[in-house]
Amino acid sequence: MHSSVVVKFLNGTEKSGTLARAIHAESDHVELCRNKESLAEIFHFDDIAFIKFTGKPDPTSFDGEDETFEEVTAANGERFRLRVRLDQDFAHGFYADPIDPDNDFKAIFFTNSALRQRHHSRPIGEVLQQHGDVAPEAINAALAEQKMLREKRVGEILVEQHNLSKAAVEQSIQDAQKHPKQPGGRVGEILILAGLVTAQQVEAALALQTAGKRKRIGSILIDQGLISEEQLLAALAHKFGLEVVDLSDITPSLEALKYLPYEKLVKMNVLPLEVRNKRLVIATSNPTDPNLAQNLRFATNQPVELVVASYNQIAKQLARLMAAPVTGIEELIDGLDSTLDIQIEEEQELDKVSESDSKVINLVNKVLLDAHKRGVSDIHFEPGMGSLPLRIRYRKDGICTQVH
Repeated sequence: MHSSVVVKFLNGTEKSGTLARAIHAESDHVELCRNKESLAEIFHFDDIAFIKFTGKPDPTSFDGEDETFEEVTAANGERFRLRVRLDQDFAHGFYADPIDPDNDFKAIFFTNSALRQRHHSRPIGEVLQQHGDVAPEAINAALAEQKMLREKRVGEILVEQHNLSKAAVEQSIQDAQKHPKQPGGRVGEILILAGLVTAQQVEAALALQTAGKRKRIGSILIDQGLISEEQLLAALAHKFGLEVVDLSDITPSLEALKYLPYEKLVKMNVLPLEVRNKRLVIATSNPTDPNLAQNLRFATNQPVELVVASYNQIAKQLARLMAAPVTGIEELIDGLDSTLDIQIEEEQELDKVSESDSKVINLVNKVLLDAHKRGVSDIHFEPGMGSLPLRIRYRKDGICTQVH
């Protein structure tokens, strides 16, 4: 029997009908019949957010042993709490069943290219415990510290940092309360007026307070020396269903690097690695950011697949990209045959790629990489007449400069 479905597209539209064929492991499209009389229409996964299989959820469909509970956010922002089978091998997506028996679908198929975020609903502390990385007591202690950091007040931070007398601080606050018309009102402002701290010290305390409120369990455990960054990354990758990569063995491809300027890579601390299965594979050390994949899709106009790598490895790769001298450009120019001004007659066929042709291709590739690293907007190749040299100019911020 053909399955009744609702196909939700990335552009916000949807179509209902029945599937002419089931979705198989290597499927990259669906064939949808809108009604009994119509022929099947083909829709590719690159355009689809998800496919809902209509019907009442079946709470007995899973046995609980080979499944995980996950929270999935689609590219259009819709969120789902789902049960996901572990034994799936679909190349371009995955099946899941709803947890809530009141949902309007009995199953759903997500396409990989349309996921904003996917992670296990269990806290990261539980994942670390399951992996045997930390004891429950350590997790409880880290949770207590996290709560303390989130509730810590600016006054407490200033007392700790600058050896202030608690009595002096309390007295300043009491004096301020007796004079409600006095400017200020916040603890930091009261202490500045009392001459106990400076405005710069209050700003630093506020920044520390903000950082403390955002501090996650994993970072606290790393600071305490209980886990390594690699262990945390492995747990995060498991939680969000992502691959962990070792960047020391990977060289990013030029094809992947061309989609984002160097400045944005540094700001987001991400590294494009390759284009695989029509998706741009990008390494991140922060898979917990719910907007990262969407922001990268918007910036690159490409379907994105996130993988996880350490912050330090990404930073080292970015520094290497910036610092590596673009060697060989001048040598390639000098090594080009001076007789490259080939006259091609209208009736003459193009020659096969020669050694000189490959040198030109190599030169252009190096120039493109050099220009990308420098963040230029235009590249000008200016061949000289006769014996005059070839000049290469870059335009950046409206200024055109000769570079080779």
